[in-house]
Amino acid sequence: MAVGLSDKDEWDRETHYEMLNHHGRKAVDFDLDEFIESGEIIIGTPNDVTEQLKRQYDQLNGFGTMYVGAQFGDLPFEKGNENHCRFVKEVVPALQAYTVETTESAAS
Repeated sequence: MAVGLSDKDEWDRETHYEMLNHHGRKAVDFDLDEFIESGEIIIGTPNDVTEQLKRQYDQLNGFGTMYVGAQFGDLPFEKGNENHCRFVKEVVPALQAYTVETTESAAS
């Protein structure tokens, strides 16, 4: 059920699509390649992910809060957990080192 519809209503793309904001429309029109190209979704090896996050860190002048979704779609829990563990063990330390380095060089 789409938000804003009653239990009796059904999704009608022509009628309800116009009610969606930009993000809602992107969800309905989901194109994985588009999300990857825009940087909204980062997928790759730990090194690829680290490099993409470094670029985003520089573009945004730092991060506030980051959401890591390591399990998505029908990916089994075990694979999602493995993805999360690799992120924590391989990406987080490299990103922490980069942010410290960047902060120190900006201060000097």
